[in-house]
Amino acid sequence: GFDGWGVGDAEAFVCRAGTLRRVGAHGFDHRPPLLASHADAPLPAPVAVRGTLGPRDSLFVATDALAAYLAGHPAAGRAFTADFDAALAAARADGLRSDDVTLVRVGRG
Repeated sequence: GFDGWGVGDAEAFVCRAGTLRRVGAHGFDHRPPLLASHADAPLPAPVAVRGTLGPRDSLFVATDALAAYLAGHPAAGRAFTADFDAALAAARADGLRSDDVTLVRVGRG
């Protein structure tokens, strides 16, 4: 299993058989509780997540527009884990919001 904490617009996903399943579920809007760069800003509360990984599963973290897109398109996981650039172009053509995107594989298979 794994334990994690997130803040703001990041989401954890388990990739199992090419499908991404959200581990932590929070809403996406235009004002997520982000960490600010100035010292006097309040700190947002982290969101705890817990899950399990099978022997062939992978754990991914996605941010911002890509996290929101993947939450609504779980079958897109196979494309993003096979060819990120091609999958990103297809997702943008399918309505992925024009914003920064990050996808990081942080464990296993």
